[in-house]
Amino acid sequence: GAAGGDEVVIFGGRGDADAPGCHNDLWALAFEDASSRRGTWREVAPTGTPPPPKVWYGACAMGGGDWIIYGGSRWQFQEDEELVNDRGVVWVLRLHDFVWSSIRPPEGSPTPDIYLACSLVPVAGSVLVLGGCMPHHLGRATPEQRTF
Repeated sequence: GAAGGDEVVIFGGRGDADAPGCHNDLWALAFEDASSRRGTWREVAPTGTPPPPKVWYGACAMGGGDWIIYGGSRWQFQEDEELVNDRGVVWVLRLHDFVWSSIRPPEGSPTPDIYLACSLVPVAGSVLVLGGCMPHHLGRATPEQRTF
């Protein structure tokens, strides 16, 4: 999640028996006061085009009140054909007014081959993508691809 003002914001995740599958909903927890450990959850109705439903994405808060999301999947051990067009896309949520936008790589440009459980770290106006994996590709790498 991300902190925006007096709220903590979370995105998506996996549902339960009452709401199965992955979600792309947005929720905010507003605290009663700065020292309180009590708060109230509310579902947020953002504008713009949100990311597709997903789990296991990387996220970080950026300067200027933006929250970014990268990667993720609907299921960990099989490639998700619906998310193929999401590869390399960085999703941006403006926290002060809850507007989604996206930054898409130019057609044909290389993108990181990391989709699940990566960490994003803001550094001097850029974002480092650290770690992550593609578990649906386990056992498919050649010996040359596994050599550092």
